[in-house]
Amino acid sequence: MKEINDIVFEKNALNQLTNYLKDYSKIFILTSPTPKKYYFQFLANLLSEQNLNFWSYTLNSNSACTSDNVLKTCSKIKSAEIIVAFGAGTVFDIAKIASKNLNLPLLIVPTTITHFGMFTNYAILNDHVPQVVETPAPKKIFIDKNFISKSPETFIYSTICFSISNLEYVISSNLDDFISNQSNQMDCIYNLIKKITDLLTWLSLCKDIAIINLLEYVIQLYDLCKLKKISNSMFLANLIKSSTLKNNFGEKCLLCSSILLKLYYEFFNQNLIYPISTPEIDKIITIFEKKPYLSVYFKNENYHQYIFNYLKSTNFLLNNEIKNKLQNYRFQFLNKTLEYEMFISKFIKKYKIMNKITQFDRMIDEKDIFYNLEILPILTKNNSLSLLSRYGFLNMA
Repeated sequence: MKEINDIVFEKNALNQLTNYLKDYSKIFILTSPTPKKYYFQFLANLLSEQNLNFWSYTLNSNSACTSDNVLKTCSKIKSAEIIVAFGAGTVFDIAKIASKNLNLPLLIVPTTITHFGMFTNYAILNDHVPQVVETPAPKKIFIDKNFISKSPETFIYSTICFSISNLEYVISSNLDDFISNQSNQMDCIYNLIKKITDLLTWLSLCKDIAIINLLEYVIQLYDLCKLKKISNSMFLANLIKSSTLKNNFGEKCLLCSSILLKLYYEFFNQNLIYPISTPEIDKIITIFEKKPYLSVYFKNENYHQYIFNYLKSTNFLLNNEIKNKLQNYRFQFLNKTLEYEMFISKFIKKYKIMNKITQFDRMIDEKDIFYNLEILPILTKNNSLSLLSRYGFLNMA
């Protein structure tokens, strides 16, 4: 995980960035149209004043992190000694993969408030189906408060929604720890998320201060989550194709988190929790075959073998010890899941009023969601989702 002391978060952070880059004679900067239009010249002037040798490449509008865009970026880097990602999510993902492919250090410079993407040691490659690509963590992150305080409302609300979506991550992480007999309670995240929701009121009163506080909370939240890999709601949000929320990843994550929390609640609300030993493999095969783009995720299309390997690796979830523990502790998980689900529901109502949104929960095709839920455990190899599927709760068994 990225250490917090590797983050420079202050006014005029670009001055520190420029000083840091003095040790490099050839600097490549990846950016996108909006940050180039509003902020890039300021950075270019600082670098020129120090006689630093740099060049840049600007992605096209609405570019995605695809293999083609990564390849184009790598071709522009040439003999650079370091990469600077100047922008937001897509810029970060492409720069991370390029830095991995070329074995170059990476600096992250966000030009707007954003999610965890600036901190993590992975990127999401979206060719056909989202693939999690492990990358080296950014060497350093320079967050300039002068830029962040001017963030557009879309990015602000997306960041708030994304932050709240981590309530599902808390439940799934606690459930994973419960299964593996570890103790890593993460309830302190809940209190921090409460502080983040309180900022909704402050946004209308003192926007600049609210945005700065929001990003400070996001940094703390990432530190608490210890998020070394992509969460369930994040993966599901990337997987959904039929959505009107393509440009608001935070809202997608929040909706997916709400759906997953409902699943956990319904699972633990059963009087008896017991595994079902005969999976409906043919049904899962049919779902895979109806989603041809998923073949990119697998080395070949022998789905039977993938499912067999998945079932073999998750058979330990069916033993009596875990079954009895789940039965004995289900009320604790039930109450906590209900608490988080109600928290999200209240937030969504408030969010609708503030943004005059009337169809928040109709922006993703439900059929697409539930198809993806059935195959999600195989794609993510996550214990909490595997538990639900092996106990017959995602129609996998």
